[in-house]
Amino acid sequence: MRTKQADLFDYFDTRQTRKRYGRTQHGGVETKGHRKLERPLSTSRPIHLVLKSHKATGRLSFLTHKNKPVVEGIIREKARKFGVRICQFANVGNHLHLKIRIASRPLFQAFLVSVTTLIARTLTGARRGKKFGKFWQGQAFTRLLVSRREELNLFGYIKANQIEGQESKAARELYLEKFHRWVYRERLRGKDLENFNGSIELQDFQQQV
Repeated sequence: MRTKQADLFDYFDTRQTRKRYGRTQHGGVETKGHRKLERPLSTSRPIHLVLKSHKATGRLSFLTHKNKPVVEGIIREKARKFGVRICQFANVGNHLHLKIRIASRPLFQAFLVSVTTLIARTLTGARRGKKFGKFWQGQAFTRLLVSRREELNLFGYIKANQIEGQESKAARELYLEKFHRWVYRERLRGKDLENFNGSIELQDFQQQV
């Protein structure tokens, strides 16, 4: 029986995580009407960043032959400029997943504004006197990764989204299922997944798929 992927890949702040770490996530597509709070950020922990656009379909998809190198070029150029280190990146057509590390809050905020503005303007051709309308869907989503376990989960999730962008949604689901089963099997064997980073077991899994 297949275990729900939500156990590994759906983010939510529980009472326990809030008590231990405080708020760890911010933004997303369902943020309209929520009271405004400061975005939780850290220079010592990695961050999962998601940028989503309901307009990025057809000729505006991030994955078209024309748009794909433009989108990635903008992100990498602005990352260098604003001290953002990109650890993982996945382009899924209408949204982007990034695992990043930041140098400071002001620099990250400048990166976020610069990237979202430039991508929207470049893809839509919007300029003064030629408005396009709202391009991005909700606020940018960020989540602080507070454990190696969460980093492992995100590694598999972003890898699966890379596969979807390159192949298909079916290939993505197949990878997630294999990854989920591997994590479950390693936990049953008593593996300390809190210290997965660079582990031989993870490298073996990557070779298997």
